Amino acid sequence: MFTLADGTTTEVSSPDPGRALITGNAADANLFKTPSLWGINRTAPYFHDHSARDFDELLDHYQAFFDTAPTPLPVAHFTHQDREDLKAFLRLLD
Repeated sequence: MFTLADGTTTEVSSPDPGRALITGNAADANLFKTPSLWGINRTAPYFHDHSARDFDELLDHYQAFFDTAPTPLPVAHFTHQDREDLKAFLRLLD
């Protein structure tokens, strides 16, 4: 339940209201602030638990996610060239 500027309230139904929990603004429901990828080449290890030591382990994680998803995902498989291209792109963000 969120209180609007005019004093009325609105209810937001969401499994993860995102930024609305921080800002208190119902308009921010389902919005998320994600960290920038600038400088990612210098921030290993990756993930909150540091479980990916490098880009290869990071991409292995996402490939495993795509491979075990219960419903088809737009990105279903990284080819060798996809992986090399992604790593090259991430290195450019330095």
